[in-house]
Amino acid sequence: MPLPEQLAAQRIRKAKQDRDRRLNHSQDYYRWLEYTVLITNVGEETWTAAQADQAYRVRWQIEIVFKSWKSGFHLQQLLHNGCTNEKRISTNIYLLLMFMPVYAKNIFASCQICQRLR
Repeated sequence: MPLPEQLAAQRIRKAKQDRDRRLNHSQDYYRWLEYTVLITNVGEETWTAAQADQAYRVRWQIEIVFKSWKSGFHLQQLLHNGCTNEKRISTNIYLLLMFMPVYAKNIFASCQICQRLR
């Protein structure tokens, strides 16, 4: 799926700035940066390219949320510390679910700040 010119130019500029000085990217590499390539088993009759792109973005946000659960909340430690009290475990999970939107908002805000600093 071709990208808008401004976004493609931004990708190319970033690739030229951030690359390892020992690498010499080919012109084909820079041409591929002008596209977004999505590999899916969903047919064209089901989703348009734009719909597939949007679904991929939502999926990626979900991946970030689960990763933050795993690394930020140490959920596995709760289960591995020998806690077998079902009410305690479910209370902790409910607290995590309530706190997650605040945590996710902070993660996404910090990512946007990092992007602005570059």
